[in-house]
This record gives sequence, C-alpha cells and structure tokens, in this order.
Amino acid sequence: MKKNQTLILVIVVAVLAGTYFLSQVDFNDGERKKYDYTFHIEDTSTVHKIYIRDKTPQEVTLVRRADGWYIEEEDRKARPVAVKTLLKTFHSMRLKNFVAESMKPTVLNRLAAYGIEVKVMDNSDKLLRHFFVGPPSMDEMGSYMMNKGGDAPYTVFIPGFNGNLTTRFFADPVQWRKRIIWGYDNLDIHKVRVRYANSPQNSFEVVRDENYKYQLTRLIDNQVFTPDSIQAGLFFATFTNIQYQGAIVPTDGIWEKRDSLKSSAPAFDIYVENYDGEWKSLTAYRVKAAEDTEDDDGNPLDYDPDYLHAFIRSSEGKEEMVLAQYYGLQLALVDIATLVRNF
Repeated sequence: MKKNQTLILVIVVAVLAGTYFLSQVDFNDGERKKYDYTFHIEDTSTVHKIYIRDKTPQEVTLVRRADGWYIEEEDRKARPVAVKTLLKTFHSMRLKNFVAESMKPTVLNRLAAYGIEVKVMDNSDKLLRHFFVGPPSMDEMGSYMMNKGGDAPYTVFIPGFNGNLTTRFFADPVQWRKRIIWGYDNLDIHKVRVRYANSPQNSFEVVRDENYKYQLTRLIDNQVFTPDSIQAGLFFATFTNIQYQGAIVPTDGIWEKRDSLKSSAPAFDIYVENYDGEWKSLTAYRVKAAEDTEDDDGNPLDYDPDYLHAFIRSSEGKEEMVLAQYYGLQLALVDIATLVRNF
C-alpha cells in the first residue's frame, strides 16, 4: 500500500514540476523559435519588407510602397511578377520532411557555404520570418531550409509544385529590376530619335512642343515634315511600356565582349527625352546566329532573327547591358512613312 502511495506521490510531483517548467518558458523567445518548424506566412499582405543576402556577397532589400514594390537600395521599381512569385512562395511553402541524420552534416555544410539569408518584415520592421535557403533537395522536389535558431535543417516544398524553391530567392538587385526601358508618361515625352545603321533614309527625330504639336525631321538631309498627329501620338505612347528581355550581368559570357560590341556598328539606337530634359537611350547590336540557323525559305542567317544585345544609358550617367527582342521593340522601330501621311 505504501509503495503505491509513494509511486502516486512521485507521479504527482513530476507532473507539477513539468507544469511549472512549461509555465516558465517564453514561447515567444528562443526556446519556441528553436522548435518552430513553420516557414509559411498565412497573410502576405502584412509583408512590407524583404531582405535577401547570398554568399557572393550580394544583397537586396525589397520594400512595399503605395504604388508597388521597390528595390530600396536603388529607389527603383521591382519586377511585379518576381515579387508576386516570392510572396506566393511565402504563403504556400510547407515543411516536407526532416533531413536524415546521415545527411545532416552535408546539408549543414552546404547551408554554411551557399545558404541564402532571408528576412521578412511587416510595416513596423517587426520580423515575421528569418530563415536560410540552401540547395535543392536530392529529389529536386523541394529545397533545404533552416529557420534562424532552428535545431535542424528541413526539406521545404510547395504542395502540388514539382520543382525546387531555391531559384526564387536571388539577391542580385539587377535581377529584381522592372524591365521597362523608358517608362516615361506618354504626355511627358518631348522628343524621340530613331537611327538605323543600314537604313539612314529612314532615320528620324520627332519633337512635340508644349502645345502637343509634332514636327518630324529626316536625319539624312534634315528635311522637315509634319507627321500625322494621331500616328505620332500612338508612337510616343509606345515608350511607356517597352521592355527588355533580361539583364546581362558579369557572369554572362557576353559581358566580357561589351567593349568590342561598343566599338562595332549598332543595328539601331533609340533616344527618348522628356520635357524636363531627362533622357534614356537604347543602342542595340545584332547577335550572331547559332550554327545552321535559317530563314523561312531555308537560307542561312548570319544574325539571330529574334534577339539583340543592347546598352541602356541615361542622363544620370547610368549604363545597363541587356538582352532585347525585336518583337518587344517592333512598335518603336518604324519608318518615316508610318508617321507621315502621303509620304
């Protein structure tokens, strides 16, 4: 009987001790974080700042403003599609499984060597999530991740998505830039100049005065024309949304050839200036066609029919090297006859 009473007393004391211990743990402090396996953010409308840093080292801070997301360091708009994808990832990603004990040293070493740090904050800079993104998992159906202060790495995935998540977390600000070339408001554009290397007779400049009257000058002989106002207005409007295909960065092979490109003859250049005197220009160069590239009639092509290497320059003294597409520029690459009625 005494043995039973003693056993009961021991159990009661143990329960009380455990209850007291749990009551002393601050679940909002390190003890909770250590065992917090939550990665997703249920309500991404609370996200107002995202900080990403890799080991190269590169870093970027994305901030939400009234008119969209910006790259804080550059005070420049971020690509809406890329930000939307990242926010969707925050909302949808889930813990898939724990890393096997035998794999832990390898995964931890990779996180240490290649891990991408991610901080997600609300509008008061309160930290919502702080974690590290590692390489893709062995089956490529997720990525290794680890919460800051976590006790182990895990495989994180998006249910229903077949692929890894690592590539969605990039720290290069250039890759986050919105790919608009000019982006001027249509009514703010004062001057547009288009010059063709192989068609100088079609090179021209259109000027719009403050009364919105247009004047076109053919550059080869400076002959002046009065363009059709509707066509000229539509032409100016195209420069609000023209985009390039992608940024060219130092890790791209063509980057090392940028100086030789500049010393060669461009295919064309386009200059756009607003009423405040700010301007941006695009100078484009042909891309050599891949071997055995042919046109629709089976004739071999020397140059790629779709893509161009180009430089964007601005009145601020900035220069970017980009990949452009004829398709995306087609509304800007017009000839004089398009703008002048009965030319």
